[in-house]
Parts: sequence; C-alpha cells; structure tokens
Amino acid sequence: MFCIRNHLRRSAALTRSATTTTTTTTRVETWPDGTPKKFQGKESWKNWINYDTKHDNLTDELNRLRHFFWEVDTRGKLWRLEIDELDGDGHVVGAPRRCGQMREPKILDFFFPHVYMNDTQLYQRNFPFVVRRAHEMYFCRTTWDPTNSKISPIVFNNLAENHTTLRHSCPGTGHVVRRLDTTFDPSLLRTDVEGRLFHPVATVEKVSKTGVVKQRKNNEEQQQQQRWGLLESAVVQTIASDHGEMEMDEETMDTTLLWNGTKYPLLSF
Repeated sequence: MFCIRNHLRRSAALTRSATTTTTTTTRVETWPDGTPKKFQGKESWKNWINYDTKHDNLTDELNRLRHFFWEVDTRGKLWRLEIDELDGDGHVVGAPRRCGQMREPKILDFFFPHVYMNDTQLYQRNFPFVVRRAHEMYFCRTTWDPTNSKISPIVFNNLAENHTTLRHSCPGTGHVVRRLDTTFDPSLLRTDVEGRLFHPVATVEKVSKTGVVKQRKNNEEQQQQQRWGLLESAVVQTIASDHGEMEMDEETMDTTLLWNGTKYPLLSF
C-alpha cells in the first residue's frame, strides 16, 4: 500500500544527501609543537635526517643515502660495517670496520631471504650482494670469498629435523630464520677449490606469524638466481663422519659421500 508519509521521508532524505558536500581531508603529520613536517607520507622518514648540516664523515653521508654495509662470517654472524673512504669510482678504499653483530630477529628474518646479487652498479667490486628494503639498501659480502657473487652470504649452521633439514640460526641468540629452511639433498652438494661444502638454498615457502605456510613470491630475475649456502664446519662434521661417511679415491682424488646407504659423488663448482 502506498504511504504518503514514507514517500515524503524518502524524498527528504534524498534531498539532504544530494545537497551535502563531502570533503576528503589529508592528514598532515606535525611535530609536537604543531609545526607541519617537511616530508609527508612515504617520505616521512626523511624528516629524521638533517640534510642542511655538513657531513661529519663518509659514514654520515652514506647513512643519509640509506646505504648500509654488512658482512657474513663462516659461522653465519651478520656484522655491520662502516666505510672510511671511497675512491673516485666509488670503490672502497682500505678495510671496513665492524660495528657489531646484528641480532634483531625482524632484521634477520627479512635480510637473508631477500639477499641477491648486487645489480645496482654501486659498490659491486666490494659488495657483490644487496638487500632492498623500502628506501634502504643493504650491501653485503662474505668473509670466505668477499668478491664472489655466485655463493650467497647464507650459512647453514644446523642440520635439524632428524638430519633432513638445513637451517640457519643466529649465533649467540639461536633465533632461526625459518624461511631459509631447506630440505637436505646429498646429491646436490658441491665443493669449491678450498674444500668448503655448499648446498642450494631451495626455500619456496614463508611462514606467517600465525604459523601458516604461504608460497613465497619473487620476481623472475630472483627466481633465476641459484643461491648456494655455505655449510658450517660443525654441519660438515655431522655429514662427513657423525651421520655419514666420506671416501676419497686415491687415484682420481674424487670424493664420495656415503649417506643412508647410498653413495653420492661430491662435485665441484
């Protein structure tokens, strides 16, 4: 049944809606005294850098560029480095100085799964790897082969899950970077000229805070990069003698790994 009262109410509501102007206001970030910050939105991080002051040293200048430098040792420790001098071509002069070990779980969880070959044209001679994190770039190298970009700065320092999973944990804290967990396959082991042992980093999953396993998404270039992780000496000891057995042919000098009743040749790169 038609109701004139309801009809009039709907007409009045439509009229008010048509005449009401909605305005969208952009939130302006301010300092405690109410002064608007110079940089807003995604560039708000720049407010914490005083670009108007002179550089005290090269480290100060590089920090403002958000370029940071790191080194991974054979145990898997991630060290922050400071650089004192660059030449005219942007190459590091002298030995960088260590400033302490990175132990923060959130940084480690992001750093190692996202480290790839340095394609930035910056510091490539001294730091063959890079991690991109928003507006920051972390340049990295290894202590065992500082200029080699074929071997990733990833160290497997634990053979877990009943000797089936290669794992990286932070020395000193024990924090495990779960996204580096890789199924151990003795047929994939490789050695270098120094006799060090390596295994591919084959992680294709990531674990959320709730423990849900999700497929990891990388761009095509990253997917094409085969990353090799160094096996720490304790892990090599477990593989070579504690749980397996290595044999060397005296005539050919070829090395074979006996693992769970099967022989695997140890090939070189």
